[in-house]
Amino acid sequence: MKHWIIISSILLSSFTLLGQKKINLDIETLFGGDIETVTVTEKRNEVSFRDKERVKYYYSQAQELIANKSYTSAIKMLSKSLKKEKNKKELLQLRGNAYTEIGEFSKAKKDYKKALKVDPTDAVLNYNYASILVKLGKFKESIKYFSTAIENKEKYLLAYQGRAAANTMSKNYQDAISDYNQVIDINSFFIAAYKGRGIARSLLSQYDRAITDFSYYIDAEPTDHQAYYYRGLSFFSLNETGRACNDFNKAATLGSIAAQVEMKKVCGIGGF
Repeated sequence: MKHWIIISSILLSSFTLLGQKKINLDIETLFGGDIETVTVTEKRNEVSFRDKERVKYYYSQAQELIANKSYTSAIKMLSKSLKKEKNKKELLQLRGNAYTEIGEFSKAKKDYKKALKVDPTDAVLNYNYASILVKLGKFKESIKYFSTAIENKEKYLLAYQGRAAANTMSKNYQDAISDYNQVIDINSFFIAAYKGRGIARSLLSQYDRAITDFSYYIDAEPTDHQAYYYRGLSFFSLNETGRACNDFNKAATLGSIAAQVEMKKVCGIGGF
């Protein structure tokens, strides 16, 4: 398996903290980077349908093109193969990956959905389909497919992390915390889960626990301005203005515009 990082537009949602302050979250922040689709890159010798050798050639060439980031050419190759075998799961999934890489999310969704009709229990396919739904802003719908991926692949860390992010965006904060807990149980060094869990906890007014999570994350990622900003909001929620201002100052120094605003409003300091 190889993970291909895909670039997407940022999907923002506004959440209220303290009943007054609003913070903007994006799915990549909660996931810990771009939601990835997963593709299989080894040679497939078992491909067997009419015009077998030609289809094998197209499939092999498409894999190499994707490896070289020639996604449009890969799509053309895979489309030729799919004319010979319209419902081949591997071909549909590979073309879905290629479409995802060039931002054609609706076309990727169509390919993944068609592949899922062939094999609805395939964990990777369900994860990929859920990831595309996330890219399209369909967070609640994506939760179902992340869940199916988890049901069919034990300790599927990326699926738990994806579902946690989707749950947060859907305001299912306790469910998100449970998923982040699972991620940390599977791999305690998956640092992004602590930041995501801290955000979910802060949105449930569990500020002390949120601060613990943000602090753990900051120890590992000391240049992440968002983490300082979110921890500052939690400190402010506990009326610890001095510590909040320290975090806002650090976040502002690292480039956070939101923290610069808080420095003026909460701390009475400007000039950034």
